[in-house]
Amino acid sequence: MGAGSERMLDEMTILIVEDEAMIACDLEDVVLVHGAKVAELCLDLESAMDVARDGKFDAAILDYNIGGKIVYPVADILWQRGIPFVFNTAIGEREMLEQRYAGVEVCRKPISDRELIDALERALHA
Repeated sequence: MGAGSERMLDEMTILIVEDEAMIACDLEDVVLVHGAKVAELCLDLESAMDVARDGKFDAAILDYNIGGKIVYPVADILWQRGIPFVFNTAIGEREMLEQRYAGVEVCRKPISDRELIDALERALHA
């Protein structure tokens, strides 16, 4: 990314769905540092589905496995609402996720802050 792109997330609100509290807090810090606000931080699938259905936010970061449950219900809601999202996962499901959600970024943990922000920016500006 070129000069001036450091704060491209300014004024954006991001939903974070991650079941590991430490990783969720790290993701929250990353988006805040890059100018975004966190709309909601969901640690379980049920609350994530509620927010995905009714929440107001610009994009989302989704872990693949939330407490032993696959995040598909949340991703499907976002897909239907036209809200961009990226997967941030340690699970090797890239090919399957890319087929199910054509064009969606699939990031593999561990990921650098810059790689995650770049993926989120691409999703937001696609």
